[in-house]
Amino acid sequence: MGQTVPMRLPFAPNTEWVVIQGNNGALSHHGASAYCWDFGATSGSSKGLPVYAVAPGDVVDVHLNEGWFYVKHADGEFFAYVHCDPNSVKVKVGEHVTTGKELSAVGEQGTDNYHLHVALSNIVGKLPAEGGNPVPFATLPSQFSDYEVLDQGANVWEQVVVGVPVQGQVIRNTRPWSGWRADLGAGTLRSGPGAVVSKGGHIHVFAQGDDRHIWHSYWSNHVWSGWRSDMPNGTFTSDPTAIVDGSGHLHVFARGDDRNVWHSYWNGTVWSSWRADLGIGTFQSSPCAVVAGGGDIHVFAEGDDRNIWHSFWNGTKWSGWRADLGVGTFTSSPCAVMSGSTLHVFAMGDDRHFWHSYWNGSAWSGWRSDLASGTFISGPACVKTPDGRLHLFGRGDDRNIWRSTWSGRHWSPWMANLGAGTLISGPAAIVDDSGHIHVFAEGDDRNIWHSFA
Repeated sequence: MGQTVPMRLPFAPNTEWVVIQGNNGALSHHGASAYCWDFGATSGSSKGLPVYAVAPGDVVDVHLNEGWFYVKHADGEFFAYVHCDPNSVKVKVGEHVTTGKELSAVGEQGTDNYHLHVALSNIVGKLPAEGGNPVPFATLPSQFSDYEVLDQGANVWEQVVVGVPVQGQVIRNTRPWSGWRADLGAGTLRSGPGAVVSKGGHIHVFAQGDDRHIWHSYWSNHVWSGWRSDMPNGTFTSDPTAIVDGSGHLHVFARGDDRNVWHSYWNGTVWSSWRADLGIGTFQSSPCAVVAGGGDIHVFAEGDDRNIWHSFWNGTKWSGWRADLGVGTFTSSPCAVMSGSTLHVFAMGDDRHFWHSYWNGSAWSGWRSDLASGTFISGPACVKTPDGRLHLFGRGDDRNIWRSTWSGRHWSPWMANLGAGTLISGPAAIVDDSGHIHVFAEGDDRNIWHSFA
């Protein structure tokens, strides 16, 4: 029997560890112990570094004097944590643990240097004084999910969906996702959401209600406001999108009954009336918007010709709509994000893959299919995290939200690691002031659901 339960690395998120010895290591990982790992700090001592549960399970064996214990994940799957500080062990036999629960800290029991030794095995290993093992003991081939490996030559972190850490690699856990929750307040919506972070760290989410007006819920002082219809009346036929300009003013855009893009903004006191001031156009999709360097606002939407059209505010006036990103045929609303001085735009093509065009400061690249392969049923959402990486989200055939990350050199394979969910809209995504990613989408119950990491 092999591994059946997904496992994460036994580290805190974003802490760097080195693989001192991997599977089939020449020093001691051979025979029944072939599928073990030794992990240590990348600098300084590993002593006292916290150790976390790799998967849900029940603690079935604790040897405090020896500094090791076992957690049972499934029949025939027992995970061993070895060389822990006996005074740090926080669990006891019979206790249930969840993924990411702090269990202990690294010690030196059974070794002449501080490191963590772990392995998945078929049974709980017994000491000779305990009568030995009732059946032959063996470690099992196993893998870890959703972690990153440092490309030490390029100094970039590469995403690993599922993999086996190898001796000499520097690795780290990614931040776990919360799973989907309907925590913005009860509401019955008829569109996907738009989201933005305003000054002060407030998260604002907008969606179209049954009355076809734009409704609004915001996060402030650690609580969601609940849905409110506090914007001017208007009737809309798309998801809204939102940005905050360089002066801190909120702007919301949505497609109206006339299939043009309409715009309302908050000036710090009141919302403006809705206005179609971006130029005359008819569109098949929801708009997206981004603020570029210098404070210019750029809005994109799919036109009747199924190309992506663009209007921008230069601080004085709107440019009017133009199809200047390159020729393409699309079937979704676009998304846009700034990375340094480069403006990136993504949209779903006829092949249901995501396509990409970017502005390098002087010209658009034209559309290219340079992301990992995937098939989607909604437009994308994208954000940039403080480490400079881009994260792209889309709704897959399974109606869950999938994610791919740009490391600086490569797009990662698509991962459905935001939590199990069945969504009926494309996602919206933001990064809060603490660097946490928040993703929102409309669920089967027509409420807005939320997952964050």
